Amino acid sequence: MDKIVLHLASLGETQESTIAQTLVEGLRDALRDRVTLVDAGSTTIAQLRRQHPDLIHIIGLGGLATRQLMARAGKLRIPYVVTPLSTLQPWTHVRHPHFPPTTILVASSHIEHEQLAKLYPQNPLRHIANPVVTADTSFDEYARHMQEVYTEALRIHDAAVCDDIARHISKLGEEDVAISDILQQVLYIRYQHHRRHITQSSLDRLATTMITTNYDEALMADRLNELQLTTFFAQLETFLAEHSTLTEGFMPIPSQPNKTFTLS
Repeated sequence: MDKIVLHLASLGETQESTIAQTLVEGLRDALRDRVTLVDAGSTTIAQLRRQHPDLIHIIGLGGLATRQLMARAGKLRIPYVVTPLSTLQPWTHVRHPHFPPTTILVASSHIEHEQLAKLYPQNPLRHIANPVVTADTSFDEYARHMQEVYTEALRIHDAAVCDDIARHISKLGEEDVAISDILQQVLYIRYQHHRRHITQSSLDRLATTMITTNYDEALMADRLNELQLTTFFAQLETFLAEHSTLTEGFMPIPSQPNKTFTLS
């Protein structure tokens, strides 16, 4: 199950605050069997690293804590979804934050949808009716739609990470396509490792690529050194041998005992 943080913004003594609190409580109950809900506590950098959520759902906008959370999530490359709950409407006077173009915004009404489309034309936008204010939907239905949004947000974020890695590797000017491919996969696994979510499919893909493609092992060693990946990769080789199909004959550098990796 995905690990999700539900973050309720501080909205003061307002009607929006009451609606937001009710929505969070209902959504939490409805999501309980669908995702793993993580209590991020004070949502400091250290706390987020310990909890390593897959995604943060921010409900309402307002207050320093929410702005800090968005900044910290960006620093740790944790994607987030935002349900403003009308807090960005003109009459609220809330400062309009900048959102990464990969952040999905969820409108609760047609009016809010139109407003968000004008404010954030670069962001994916979804409309999901709020069960607190309408009888046309239920918390279970709302949770089902939100889980679809979470899945989409993780897919969009993952694609953006892969694009960033590809651009980074392209700057090396490496002409060996196999080496470029392997380096991209290694950096992606490093990203997964930082998120404490190394997948079996990523390991199997890398092991298969290393076994079935021809490349210059000496040049690979040089590239790993340039990227400061030598120790990481040497331990990853051991991990691939333990958890996938890689064998010693296909390791371009001497392996090292694994002190780094665990499988999610």
